[in-house]
Amino acid sequence: MSRVARAAALALAAASLESCALPAPAPRASERAFGFYADNAVIFEAVRKGDVALLSRLVDDGAAVDPSDEFGDTPLIYAAMSGRADEARVLLSRGARVNARDSFRQTALIAAAQHGAADVVALLLKRGADVSAQDRFGRDALMYAAIYDSVPVARLLMDAGADPNVRDPWGATALSFAVEHGFNAMVAALLPRARVTPGLIETAKASGQDEIAALLRRAAGLPALAADAPAPVPERLPLPQPAPLPALYSAVDSPPQALPPDPRRFALVIGVERYLRLPAAAYAARDAETMKNYLIAMGYPRENIVTLSGPNATRALFQGYLEEWLPRNLKPDSEFFLYYAGHGAADALTHRSYLVPWDADAEFLDATAYPLDRLYADLARLRSRRIVAALDACFSGMGARSVSPPGRPLVAGVTLGRPLGAARVLAAASGAQIAAVLPGEGHGLFTYYLLQGLRGGAADARGRVTLDGLERFLAPAVAAAAARQNLTQTPLLIPAAGPDELLVRWPRPRR
Repeated sequence: MSRVARAAALALAAASLESCALPAPAPRASERAFGFYADNAVIFEAVRKGDVALLSRLVDDGAAVDPSDEFGDTPLIYAAMSGRADEARVLLSRGARVNARDSFRQTALIAAAQHGAADVVALLLKRGADVSAQDRFGRDALMYAAIYDSVPVARLLMDAGADPNVRDPWGATALSFAVEHGFNAMVAALLPRARVTPGLIETAKASGQDEIAALLRRAAGLPALAADAPAPVPERLPLPQPAPLPALYSAVDSPPQALPPDPRRFALVIGVERYLRLPAAAYAARDAETMKNYLIAMGYPRENIVTLSGPNATRALFQGYLEEWLPRNLKPDSEFFLYYAGHGAADALTHRSYLVPWDADAEFLDATAYPLDRLYADLARLRSRRIVAALDACFSGMGARSVSPPGRPLVAGVTLGRPLGAARVLAAASGAQIAAVLPGEGHGLFTYYLLQGLRGGAADARGRVTLDGLERFLAPAVAAAAARQNLTQTPLLIPAAGPDELLVRWPRPRR
């Protein structure tokens, strides 16, 4: 690449970076995601911005097409996870390795399947992508297509030879993921080639997925039950649009009629469902979006609610909003509510517990995740008369809302510590327990009953929902629902004793 061409490209990329910078205190996207060096910064930025002309000019002038960032991602892998088929086509035509792997052994095909990018998947398959490649978690592209309910991607992969009966190290298959999440169309797409086990049928029945149970019974050649729909099921159902969340409606999705906004109320809502390089935290994005709507109904002004989800829920932004934005905006008479839905983690070596941002690495929790004791310290420094946090995560290393460092033992006797100052925390489960989800409702188990309590289930005779009253409502409701899944989960209020904060007062209907 000539010196003049390099200088021009760097100047163009710098201008592009300036135009897409996030508001303070967020660092720019490129600074958060990549360890850039010299020309590599330009080619990654061209992919991120979707600038095909710049990308073509760079590679034609001699720029390397397969540089790696600090996570081992190549531009092709990043184009795949961004759903950018045109950029992927340019890179492949200039010799990019279609089966290159990042540090998590993820290929471009796996990345595209995770994000439902059917056009990128089709392109990669034509260029020889390996459909059987597995990432560090032992999962292939078809499993991720099932996890994220992308039927078009699943059909492309199976037509190219992907085996729906491959199991991950925990024994899960693409079909079991689809059954667990209640994805009817995905189950129907997989069934012609996937094996049905009695356990899958029982799982579907136990979770109330009667239609899926009927599909499985028919595929296994079993007679229909009385409750099964008698109508025949076509081999291929109409294709839905790929979506990260199931098409479900839950009774808790619609908050009560909104109260007038109170400018003293602030909230930070974090929901991380899809991670950059970790398994998904089921329904976390939907949990966070619904909680935001509830907070608006409870009188939190929209402009006072910060929502971090997906690629915006980075460790840098956790820190920026907790340690810079909130201290600038909260006053002594303010009220602050923090909600987090996503993975938790604990490290057996350091015995620290963490919230897991979008860009975290399970091998380097202390450097990439957000320590729980640091969160407590952040909350203690806030000037606010009322500070409440609700955390729908668990720290056991198991279940739908937790991850653990690979190759290390699970942490025995995990403790969640104690917030400093006046803050009180509602945790979804104790340190050793699993935070479950409700596939039939499309929510985390804790969040589902949290929303039920906030909408009035925990209200007293005067329509008041207090923190202690909410905990008294949550504990038995969550424990009973978890027991129906053969699990133990009991929410905790930390500290157990403290000011019984008023969360909301709903108007009582006139008689």
